[in-house]
Amino acid sequence: MKKFLVVVLFCLPVFGQAAYSGRGLYSGSAAYGASVCGPGNGYSCFVSNTNVINYATPIPSWGPNTCDSTNMDTLSQCGNLTGGGVVNTPSDFGNAISRCTDMNTIRLDGGSVPPSLGNPAPIWTTLDAPSINAWNTDDTGIIVKVSGGKHYLMQFNPNTPQCTMTNPVLSFTGGPTWSYTVNNKVFSLSGTILSDNIVNLGAGSMTTSTKFDFNNSQCLINPVNGYTGGSFPQNGWTGLTTASLDDTTFAMAFSTLPGQGGGIYLAVWTVGQTGCDLYNALTGTITHNGTLLGTIPDTQWGGAYGGKADRFYLHGATTTLNPEWVTLSATLNTFAYGTYNDGNYFWQKGTTNVLHCGIGAPDWKASTVYEDGDRVQPATAVNPGDYIYQIILPVSAGTSGLSSPTWNQIPGSDTTENFGTTNVPVWRNTGIGTAQEYFCGGHGWHGYLGGAFGRNVAYHSFVDPSVPLTKLAPPGISSVGDQHLGITNGNATDTNWGWVISTDVGTATNLLAGPLPSALYDEGFLLAPPYKPDGSANCVYDAITCPTGTLGQVRRAFHTFNSGWHQTFDVQNNIAMLSRTGNFALLSTDGMGQFGNRSGQASCNVGAPNWSKSDSTHFVVGAKMLPNPQLTSNAGNYIYQVQSCSGACTTGTSQPTWTQSPTVAGVGTISDGTITWVAAPDVNAPANTAAQNCRADVMVVKLTR
Repeated sequence: MKKFLVVVLFCLPVFGQAAYSGRGLYSGSAAYGASVCGPGNGYSCFVSNTNVINYATPIPSWGPNTCDSTNMDTLSQCGNLTGGGVVNTPSDFGNAISRCTDMNTIRLDGGSVPPSLGNPAPIWTTLDAPSINAWNTDDTGIIVKVSGGKHYLMQFNPNTPQCTMTNPVLSFTGGPTWSYTVNNKVFSLSGTILSDNIVNLGAGSMTTSTKFDFNNSQCLINPVNGYTGGSFPQNGWTGLTTASLDDTTFAMAFSTLPGQGGGIYLAVWTVGQTGCDLYNALTGTITHNGTLLGTIPDTQWGGAYGGKADRFYLHGATTTLNPEWVTLSATLNTFAYGTYNDGNYFWQKGTTNVLHCGIGAPDWKASTVYEDGDRVQPATAVNPGDYIYQIILPVSAGTSGLSSPTWNQIPGSDTTENFGTTNVPVWRNTGIGTAQEYFCGGHGWHGYLGGAFGRNVAYHSFVDPSVPLTKLAPPGISSVGDQHLGITNGNATDTNWGWVISTDVGTATNLLAGPLPSALYDEGFLLAPPYKPDGSANCVYDAITCPTGTLGQVRRAFHTFNSGWHQTFDVQNNIAMLSRTGNFALLSTDGMGQFGNRSGQASCNVGAPNWSKSDSTHFVVGAKMLPNPQLTSNAGNYIYQVQSCSGACTTGTSQPTWTQSPTVAGVGTISDGTITWVAAPDVNAPANTAAQNCRADVMVVKLTR
């Protein structure tokens, strides 16, 4: 094990506006020259406790104006529409954060600089998931995008640190990702064509060549796997563009329909292959270069006793770092056969081996219509084996009874519900019980040997995901809100620290006043890897038995400075990408509203907490609320305000219809439980309904000190 001699230099950073404040939350060098702390030594000087660390106010101002951090409304009047290149070092975690984009960042999607009527200021974001490689190999190039528009290449100077748009501007209409192995090579997908793009960032030039067209008779349009419609549509939904660690394997989800959740084809192409490996998730059939390999087996779902495998529409797919394995996922509403259960599917390309990372089913419910393929795992009824039951024949479907039947405990036997009708479910005991159960839900990072999922970030092998190997997160830690994970800094031994970005969409927490409800709240942080540098399994540190163990440790890097109220998914969820080197992270943030609005005005309508049913704690007269436009029918991103309450202000048990009108008068009043809602007035034009309209920008966080 190498030993490091660290000389602590008490001097100012060589770049940036703010130095270390001396709050004592991190240790190590205060200079930003040579990297004395970073990925090479496990980020050892970063905050590693799990205490609640609140935002330090006033929060930094990334622009020419000093923001008023009294509350979110005053902060959203700051008007830092410009400020690209401004660097701050927040005192909470001590890592420098540089603003990468602003209103005037040049673009080619029809927007004007500065914005004019009908040509709004851009919302700059990162890519859609931390698993996409948004950095070239030497940290000098990044990929950003305009929400709803194109992707752009930018130069990044890791020493200053500054972002600069290439000149001429280089952009992509389809999803791009940097190569893992060749600097300044970008892979991109347009329609069904995967391209190689060799980039000269300094010259703003790019040479493009076709790498593979998935639209061929040995791939998407082979009739053996269900598609007989001629040339594959070029305007359908496609999943993320990702590559394996050696740049040899590319897994892509394809749909004939425009929206996510309607695709059924997962195509995997390996360099040199004439066709592709194609998995039809709706039929379970798999082909290799147009030749049928077979159908995925029912083994994992209790096939020995009649249990049958899932059939579904794709939510997404990702190439893992390992060229032999890809992941795919479904959601609650995309199942055609079977029952949704948290967890991804692992497919070993070139085979019919598809494994589900997560076994389980929901509890049985009375008076419920059940269909062929549905599964239940009776929890409140007598079921000592904790078995999973499945309807395996259409004639066995029907409506469940008013009370639970007696659940047969013999694998392969049937339990028939009979409460006086003929249309009743017949449940097959699939033999899957307590010994086979494990939780594998939540977003995850997909490494080389396995993946890590859920809030405890349990690591599972691709080869046998039914055996949870290690829990990487500290015990008892459950970050508020959602988490997105990535391992773009990964290697072939899964020995690098994994990346987590947390969020709380629609939060009702006062981020500025605190205290925050938990540690790791709206933060970017790293988790100790499943394996130690020597390749052995990681372990919890012990001075005697495991002096090199780091399992369960965190390295906390930054707060996201995000409201959680933005209209755009990538901003709502703080999507952030770790660089290949692990030295930087790219972050989407609205700066809690300090970047002005989309019309180029200084003040924006920052948003408000989301609606929740039977809520008696978060709303008072005058309080604002934003029905999350990602989840509800609020296409106008409108904000509403409590006009009055009959008694305590309490929302109803179901969400009302939110009147969509650009004017306060047009919205009128909306009844909801004891609350009467009206339109919140626009901060710049009070007669108009306030719509969440804040800009967002991309930041770069320095992860070395």
